[in-house]
Order: sequence, then C-alpha cells, then structure tokens
Amino acid sequence: MKEKLNRFYGKQAARLNAVLEIAVLSALSAWCLASLTLKLLLSGVFGGFTELGLFARSPFLLTAMLFVLFLLLALTARNLTLRRGKTPPGTALTRLLCVSFGGYCAVTLPVNDDPFFGFVLCALWAVLIAYGLNRRRKPIRLSRRAAYGLICVMAAAFLAAVGGAGVLRYLSFRAPNFDFGIFAQLFEGMKRCGFPVTTCERDRLLSHFAVHLSPVLYLLLPVYWVFPHPATLQIAQAAVLASAAAPMALLCRERRFSPVRTALLAAMTLFHPAVTGGTNYDFHENCFLLPLLLWLFYCAERKKPLPMLFCAAAVLSVKEDAAVYVAFFALFLFFDRGRYAAGAGLLALSLVWFLLSLRFLTAYGEGVMTNRYDNFIAQGGGLWEAAQNVLKNPAYAFTQLFAEASGGHGGKLLYALYMLVPLGFLPLCARRPTRLLLLLSAVLVNLLTLYVYQYDIGFQYSFGSAAFLLYLSVLNCAELPPETGRRAVACAAAACMLFTAQRTLPRFADYLRYYAANRADFAVMEEYLASLPREASVTCTTMLAAHLSKHEILYETAYHDPAGERTDYVIFDAAAAEEEVAAYAAAGYVPALTVTNGGRTLLRVYVPAGE
Repeated sequence: MKEKLNRFYGKQAARLNAVLEIAVLSALSAWCLASLTLKLLLSGVFGGFTELGLFARSPFLLTAMLFVLFLLLALTARNLTLRRGKTPPGTALTRLLCVSFGGYCAVTLPVNDDPFFGFVLCALWAVLIAYGLNRRRKPIRLSRRAAYGLICVMAAAFLAAVGGAGVLRYLSFRAPNFDFGIFAQLFEGMKRCGFPVTTCERDRLLSHFAVHLSPVLYLLLPVYWVFPHPATLQIAQAAVLASAAAPMALLCRERRFSPVRTALLAAMTLFHPAVTGGTNYDFHENCFLLPLLLWLFYCAERKKPLPMLFCAAAVLSVKEDAAVYVAFFALFLFFDRGRYAAGAGLLALSLVWFLLSLRFLTAYGEGVMTNRYDNFIAQGGGLWEAAQNVLKNPAYAFTQLFAEASGGHGGKLLYALYMLVPLGFLPLCARRPTRLLLLLSAVLVNLLTLYVYQYDIGFQYSFGSAAFLLYLSVLNCAELPPETGRRAVACAAAACMLFTAQRTLPRFADYLRYYAANRADFAVMEEYLASLPREASVTCTTMLAAHLSKHEILYETAYHDPAGERTDYVIFDAAAAEEEVAAYAAAGYVPALTVTNGGRTLLRVYVPAGE
C-alpha cells in the first residue's frame, strides 16, 4: 500500500512540475514577445527604450492584451508541436522562449552600448540556450554541405554589414586622414609608381614602409588596380576578415567536429566583437592577421612544414610587430606539442625578421614606436630595456596589466571581458598549462601597454589576439565532453551575435541615416573635389583627405605648417576650427571660393595670395 501511495504521489508531483514548467515557460515567452512588440510599436528598431515618458504614456491595457494574446499563441504552438512519446513536455515552449528572448535582446542591445548590460543579457540567453539544449534528446543534425553553405551565408552577411558600414562611412565624409586617408593615398601611389608613397602621413613625401613594414599590402594592389577607389579598401578589409571563416572550418574538420559545431565556431570567428569592432576606424593592414594566423594554425595542425613556413612568412609581412604572434606560436609548438624543430625554426624566423625590421626602420625609416611601452622604458632606452625590466621586476609588470594611461583602472578589465565573454571563456578552459602560452601575445600586445587604443575593442589592434583566442577555443572545445562542448559553443556563438547586434548594427544604421539625410550635400562636395586639377597640391581638413587621395601632394591642415610648403589649395570643411582657418589666413592664404548647397556652407577654399 505504501509503495502504491508513493507512486501515486510521485506521478502527481511530476504532473504538477510539468504544469508549472509549461506555465512559467509560456508566461516568460509571452512576456518577451509582448515587450518586444511594444518596443517596436513605440520606438522602432533603433529607438531608445530607456525613455521612461515614452513607455509611461502607453496604456497598460495594451501590454496586458499583448501578453494574453502571445500567451494563447504560445500554448497553441505547444499543443501543435507536441508529439507524445517523442518530445518532452515544454520543449517547444523552451525553443520559443529562446527565440523570443533573443529577439528582445537583438532590439534592445543596439540602442544601449553599456557593456555590462550586454554581458547580463548574454549570460541570461546562454542559460536559456543551455537549458533548451539539455531538453533535446537528440543533437541537432546538419549535413556538412549545409554547414558550409550556412558559413558562406554568414560570411556574405558579414561582408554586407561591415563592408557596407565602411563604404557609408567614407561616402559620408566621416573617415579621417589617420588612418584611412593615408591608406587611400598610398594605394594610389602603388598604382601609380609601384611604391606606397604618401605625403599626408608624416607631412612630407615618404614611403609608408618607413613607418610600418607591411609588404602584405601588395596582395590588394591587383584589386585596387581594377577598382581604383577608396571605397574598395573598405570592402576589401571586410572580405579579408570574412575569409577567416575558411581556415576556421578546416581547423574544425581537422578536429573532427560536427557540422553544427563547425558552423557555430565560424560564427564566433566572424561575429566576435574584436573582429566586427576592429573595423570601426576604416581600413588597416592588421586585418590580415586574423585569416593568416588561422591558416598558420591549420597548417601546423596538418603538420605540413612548407605551407606552415609560407603562412608564417605571410603573417610576418603584415607588420614589423607581427613577429610577436609567430614567436609565441613557436613557443607553443615547442613546449606544448613537443615539435622542437618546427618551434625552433619559427622562433628563429620571427626573431630574425623582427631584428631586421627594427634595423631597417631605425636606419631608413621613422624609427620604432617604442613610446607605446614607455611605462617600461627609462628615458633614452629602447625595447631591449623594456624586456629586461619585465624580467627584472615582474611585480611591476603585473601592475601594468591593470594600469591605464589616464591613471584610472577598469578599461583593461573591460577589454578582457569583451574578448573572453563572447567566447564563453573557452580559451581559459585548458587542461595543459603550456597551452596558455597562446594567451601571452594578447597580454604583451594589448595589456602591458599604456597606449589606450591597443586595449580598446573598437580599434584594429585585437585581430591577432582574437585569432589566438579562437584557436584556443577550438583546442579546448575538442577536449570537453561532447554535450558540454556542444552547449558551450552554442552559447558562445549566441553571445557573439548579440555583441554584434550591440556594436555593429547601430553603427551601420547611423551611417545609413546620416548619408541619406545629407546625400545632396555630399554629392556637391564630391563634385567640387573631383573638379580640382589632378596635378594640384592640396592641404585639407582630415575628413577630406581620403576623397583627395589621387593628388600626389596632399597634406592635412592640422599637421601642416601654414608658413611652410605652400600648396595650390587649402580646403576646409564645415567642421574646421576657426583658429585653424585664421592660421592659414595669417600665413598668406586668401578665400577663393565657398561651396554651398541650399544656403549651407560645405567647403571653404583658400589659395595663396596673388594667385
């Protein structure tokens, strides 16, 4: 009798739990969908949701009606999709909750750039996804061909969003001389004479290789030769970054990952905040680091010495400091994999390239930018002294991991969270301590410096570090239990998507709105700038430099001495400071033309007096 009672009460408790689960999941799904609908109705996709008055004026009855409507729809959907004996109760509602909460996050994150708001939403969505995956009896299946097709679609979406934002930024006159105007002029120089010559980088004629040794730029010269336009560089950068999905997919195949996990890791590669955010300030040669490093890792996994050597040389050609990444990967091969010949060879190659690059820049260029590590260098010292100080005083080096240029703290911690949270902290889940050698490149490049841009997720200095973190995610995921790895990668991919929604979509929408609202003004400005004689020398404000990149002599007003070399034209846009205009007027330049549209002053053109 006692056993019958226990079975009876057990069944009743299970039924009650199932009913409570269905009620909670239905209510939460309906709440998310009602909030999402209300937000879209009142403020649109990119409207603010923190405006209390806007939502306070909306009738509560509307919210209640939406909640009841979606609650009924949720219960109906659950009943329609329930298959007795095959699908556990609440599975359909769990999926609906994941989708509805993800949709609500997608429309609220783009209008709130608070990183901790994003972290919390990502954590909640990750919990829901893990809960939903736990409810499935069978893993999601996907053919390899379908997975590769999905990766191609994601790469195309990345190219459209990131490349489109870059093109709109240029067309809207929001891409400054540093660095986009410099790259636009140097590619025009390579097209004209074969050398990356500029005048707007250091206010005199010189090769860009005197500042940074980047032979990799020649890879894009054929593309620029066919499409000689500054916007080509913005699209090319997006294409280079999107190509990183290919070596990531091959790495996953080498590790025998399922097609679903391969597609998710490719999504993490494309939509990590360091990848999408690194394009915020236009084209930069560092974009090559992400795909080239992933190709290097893949060749190392395949144990192909010659392709690995070729990829290492390609990485080194990106910049003089790219040797840091090859060196740390060489140490990883040496100590973690026991591949002593390969590790020693790559280490020697990176050191030789680094030393030769430093010697070249010191003897024939502008010197090495050691000022970014001034916190380790006494007056008159160099990089060798910085390395010695790190070894002699590791406690001081540890304090610099958190110190910032302004004397404050928190920026570097926030940067570390931005790099690790979207990956679900997978790079830290290493069973072998020697694997953490791959983290040291990010520590050296992004955390030990006081140069604020190197620990800012919105700049191009994180592409190399992101490649190492993604590779670590692949290695560590392969060692996790299948179920744990599947959930971790799914949650990480979802987090990357949310951070992309928070950081990239608003930027694209802002550029699109700004360009649409001022398109007529931009057309007038472009028409006048294109009418200038190609052989004329020009000094201009920073946002005009990229649009004048075809001029061989081009200077930026902020860095050019008004009393120095005189140019045929000095052009100021509407944002130019009056003090700057007055300085050129005092140096003997006089107004020649004012370009207007609808009564608005767009450009002010000055020429030397007497001409």
